[in-house]
Amino acid sequence: MRLPSSRTVRVDSVTHVLQLPQFSLTHSPTHSERKRYLLLALEGYIECLRLQSTHKDVRLIFRLCSLWFSNAHSKAVSMLLQPKLQRIATRKFLPLVYQIISRLSTPPPNDTRATRFQSLLASIVVRLGKEYPHHSLCQLFALSATDTQAKSSAATRTSWLSSAYVSLVD
Repeated sequence: MRLPSSRTVRVDSVTHVLQLPQFSLTHSPTHSERKRYLLLALEGYIECLRLQSTHKDVRLIFRLCSLWFSNAHSKAVSMLLQPKLQRIATRKFLPLVYQIISRLSTPPPNDTRATRFQSLLASIVVRLGKEYPHHSLCQLFALSATDTQAKSSAATRTSWLSSAYVSLVD
């Protein structure tokens, strides 16, 4: 009896894998599981960042912010992060100061989930401005000094930035 070569088995297994049915995450029973694992991952990253004394490994903050920004529309993510982001040292957000401030530049739509996301970003930006002004104020000044056409279309953002500056000065 002749055994099939590994190449044949591999091709058969790849063919078999490609024929598996695709499921939509929004309508499958695993959507709640996916959400639960997302929240567990966020909690784990926050706890690791809180306990980590050095900031040599920036991959944790990159992963946390990547998951957070990818799920900015999620109410559960915002509710989880609201009390816990304050526990992370502000210096750990420094590698992402450009990314965080650029997320502020998009005006929030009339959605409470987006305003929750913007308020969490705002709290981080205020902390960065108070503790590390030399890293963050240049970007904030550039953001507030947009041309007049952009200011007229982003009145919400401009009013928010002016209130953030008042809290930074205090």
